[in-house]
Amino acid sequence: MKFSPSALLRSAATIACAALVLGGLPAFPAQAVPEPGNWGANGSVVTPSAVTARWDNKDNPATSQVPRDETQALSHTAGKTYADIPPLIQNRYRTAFGADNGQGGLQMTVSQTTGLVNQAIKVSFSGGPKNAVIGGNQFKYVQVFQCWGAIGADGKPDPQASAPDPSTCQIGANSNPTDFMTQGSRGLFADPLLKGGDRETAANAPLVGIDGATSPVDVASNKFFNQTTTNEINALPFDGEGKAQTVFEAQTGAEANFMGCGAAKDRPSTPSCWLVAIPKTPDIDQFSYPYAYRSTFAPSVWAQRMQIKIEFRDAPAYCSGSAARTLSAGSELLASAMSSWIPAMCSNIKLATGFSSLSDAQARRQQADNAQPMIFTTEPSAGALHAPAALAGVVISFNIGMLDQTAGYLGPVPQLKLNARLVAKLLTQSYQAGMGLDANSDGGKVFAAKVPWAKDFLPSIITDPEFVKLNPGLSKFINKGSFTGGNIQLEALKSDAADRLWKWIAADPAGSGFLNGCPDESGNVVNPFYSTRSYQGCQAQAGELEAVAKARRQATATPPTYANLPLGYPTDGTSYPLPGWYESIPIIRTGDGPVLDPQGNTQVDPNKLPLTMPDVYPRQDSMQATGKNAFRAITPSNQTWCGKKEACVQPDFPGVGKWTSSTKTPADLASRFSLAVTDTATAAQYQLPTALLCDSSGNACVGADSTSLTKEASRSTAAGPDGVFPPAPGPDYAGGAYPLTLPVYAAVRTEGILPEQAKPFAQLIQFITGTGQIPGTASGQLPPGYAPLTPAMTAQAAAVVKALNEIKAKPAPQVENPAAQPGIVPVPAADSPSDQSPPELLKPDGANAPAAESAAKRTKPADAPEVSSASGTTDAMSSIIGQFTLLILLGLGLLAALAAPILRRIGKKTGAGS
Repeated sequence: MKFSPSALLRSAATIACAALVLGGLPAFPAQAVPEPGNWGANGSVVTPSAVTARWDNKDNPATSQVPRDETQALSHTAGKTYADIPPLIQNRYRTAFGADNGQGGLQMTVSQTTGLVNQAIKVSFSGGPKNAVIGGNQFKYVQVFQCWGAIGADGKPDPQASAPDPSTCQIGANSNPTDFMTQGSRGLFADPLLKGGDRETAANAPLVGIDGATSPVDVASNKFFNQTTTNEINALPFDGEGKAQTVFEAQTGAEANFMGCGAAKDRPSTPSCWLVAIPKTPDIDQFSYPYAYRSTFAPSVWAQRMQIKIEFRDAPAYCSGSAARTLSAGSELLASAMSSWIPAMCSNIKLATGFSSLSDAQARRQQADNAQPMIFTTEPSAGALHAPAALAGVVISFNIGMLDQTAGYLGPVPQLKLNARLVAKLLTQSYQAGMGLDANSDGGKVFAAKVPWAKDFLPSIITDPEFVKLNPGLSKFINKGSFTGGNIQLEALKSDAADRLWKWIAADPAGSGFLNGCPDESGNVVNPFYSTRSYQGCQAQAGELEAVAKARRQATATPPTYANLPLGYPTDGTSYPLPGWYESIPIIRTGDGPVLDPQGNTQVDPNKLPLTMPDVYPRQDSMQATGKNAFRAITPSNQTWCGKKEACVQPDFPGVGKWTSSTKTPADLASRFSLAVTDTATAAQYQLPTALLCDSSGNACVGADSTSLTKEASRSTAAGPDGVFPPAPGPDYAGGAYPLTLPVYAAVRTEGILPEQAKPFAQLIQFITGTGQIPGTASGQLPPGYAPLTPAMTAQAAAVVKALNEIKAKPAPQVENPAAQPGIVPVPAADSPSDQSPPELLKPDGANAPAAESAAKRTKPADAPEVSSASGTTDAMSSIIGQFTLLILLGLGLLAALAAPILRRIGKKTGAGS
């Protein structure tokens, strides 16, 4: 059987045994196991719906029973059963994975099986065969993949199926389906058990979607999934104790249409799918037998599977139980919570609502322009009531592999420590690996000529003495090839979360000093194009430092469009600046090297645009995107020229005549070094470990979890005059308070608001600050990645709810003596926003009376027209009719007086003639 690191592409396995054998690994302190529904900095999320299934079926749930006897019918075999499998295969599986294998028998545990969305779930194995060395052709492993179910006799999905069918499984994107030596192959290889069945002549296990559509199984033509979209894990190796662990991406119908996991009203779907694992060993894969039984989907192998049913949340749908939608927009920190709350508000309180993720500043601008009465924001919005809605945070998530030259892959790094200055170095391209040296197409000679000073900078964070001090012993287990460890994935959205991160760095003397141009203890300085050039913190060296930095800037062949200006933090217009200080010329290449003219100059391709820094390190749409990329170990980088549509990996974006992404598959396990700035909810959703943040000495560190977010929020016990809780002064690492905690507020602007608008807002806030604060994974609960609101915040939210419920329609003004204005029919004026006093901002105890309360106490004039409580419009018809009636009667009287003489004459003439 072939094996290479690329055979493990889709894994994120944690393999601890090799580390125990080796010794010398850094000591990672044991971290507290989170309570059910909680989450932690180590990436673990514990839920009450975890399920364990054994290969021998002992104590398995009914849906996980896969009998190893004649009671297991083999599909597509014309009625054959497990008893028809050759004894050689049965015995080898029983010996390796049964209860008598000397390890207690193989068992699989899935960390969450209900309430699933697109997220990570931890899949753990124990009691399996041991691997002394991981590599070569001699290793025992397990395949893990997702299936949507089975087709019933009527040709439609069978919700009562006791097992999935191989045709519904997402596996085969990374292999040649006709090569039985490749893990994940869909080849059937004429398994004799198929004789007489409906697949007797089939070469491969077919692919069938939940809508009945079929697809070719070869990699090039597969229309259901590909190397980028698949979640299959083809070869997860057991460790030296017979254990294995992976973080698996559960996919809904949005990510994998053909599976349709998660009930949806607008497309074929299913509320439940299956997680399937098939264990294998070399002697099973390579046994000498007349037939190739090693294929994943050959009946003899498929019969050895382990399966666990996984239930998904219903896909969000329009809430038809309400006549109107209550719309909101704002902070992306609330995206995960809203996906849980919105369906529950529809079903529980019949409130239809929608949420659009916007930058905080954009949401506040929309509210100021009266386009959004309610937004979600972390900073105050002028003239609004602020109800705390959620406690979240900003984190540095990571996915880093550990490799030993003797024992092979050791699993992912479980813990990482960073301080403010190290984060500043990552954000400012202050390592060679973060400058694009490994990514652009210049080659060493060309880059050295354009950026001669780069050789004076550290290759990567792994080699930084400051990093090594905080993470002793770790760097020797991280692959240092290809400039690993200089880049960090960042969002393009201008967010309050980014502002908070920069302010945390600025509040740290070492971090702010580095941005200002001051060196660290080893003499390392900021990339000169990112410096504030103020040198605050090292004024005595300012002249010398600026001279060196200026010389470096001048020695760089910057693009003509680059503006040579200092930066400020936080920056305006963008969350994370990416100065255009360098671009790669579009060189002509032969093999791996540039083509030179006789004078030694690099030949330029006139048909290509220069490759810029934004091409090499494109910003992502959101923190949800950066987190998912880190989880999948994919680092987008637009480095492939899109000359024609057929050659583009992404044919529609960025488009022909531009650089496009060449990234298809995740990095090899042992080569992974993915870092991303994301939010706590996204990190928890994908079970990403997050960095512990430390003081400069590294003596006190704190990670993000529910407890540390609560401690930080509790340091601020009273809201300010605007209803927003101010950040606590200075970080408290030793006290366990996470410094990048961010409260999210529902900000409601009450100026001109009507009762029928205010009450749904009150309902929404009441739900999310009540039921919505119960931690859990069920619809309507607070998802992992958030901490419940503090008592002070809950009280503030209740005060806002009370104020919104007390808003009443404003009485129309009294019209004085309308009859004194001839020719004018008085109609009461409509309410005007400028006619209403701005609301007073609430304090947590609700002591201030909002403007709505004073408006409610106004008395209605005796002759004022009634105001409709349903619409807020004035019922003026009776008043109008009354005024017109008087005019009409007067007019009729006048006409009668004028007509009287005429009628008398007519009467006389009529009388004479008769």
